[in-house]
Amino acid sequence: MLLKKINNMQLKNYFIYIILVLSIYSTSCNRYIDAVAEKDKLPKTVGYLTVYPDSNLFSYKSNVALTRDIEKIYPKSFKITLPKDLKYYEVVGSTEFVFYYANNQAVMVKVDLDRKSSAIKNYLSYVPNDQEIEQIVQSKLASAQSKYDIKKIRIAAKNKQYVVKEKGVLLLLYNIQPKNHDIFVKSLKSFDWQP
Repeated sequence: MLLKKINNMQLKNYFIYIILVLSIYSTSCNRYIDAVAEKDKLPKTVGYLTVYPDSNLFSYKSNVALTRDIEKIYPKSFKITLPKDLKYYEVVGSTEFVFYYANNQAVMVKVDLDRKSSAIKNYLSYVPNDQEIEQIVQSKLASAQSKYDIKKIRIAAKNKQYVVKEKGVLLLLYNIQPKNHDIFVKSLKSFDWQP
């Protein structure tokens, strides 16, 4: 009888151990790529992203020319300050950049490399309708190995969308929670072209 109780206690401890390991594993999978210790004053770089304790600076610069028929098109360089808690980001063809946050929130930057088609002359900002959002995210914005895809994110009714258009760029806030809206809008205003 005593041996049976001891075996049951060991079995219970074994299950607790398994649950503890699984919970640690699941939380480690949810880490942010922009995590940095508050005491760490030096920024760290993750690809095009420079991570600071209070913000992220995404700075894109590429000298690799894209080709269309025989015409060479050079990527445009830019920088943008992004909010913390970034889960993942994707760069597609020097024209589309998507930043994924917790709770299916995303920021998208679409750069127009065609100088002739950049018809937007002034700064425009507005709340887009569903059809316009669908047009903005129509292309394939995820690589094969990516676990994120903006097209698969369902928009929650309470969440907000917001578009900023300037000459040569379109910025989209996608499925942003109301409590985070202002900080994300502020990040869009930080967008700047680089030489």
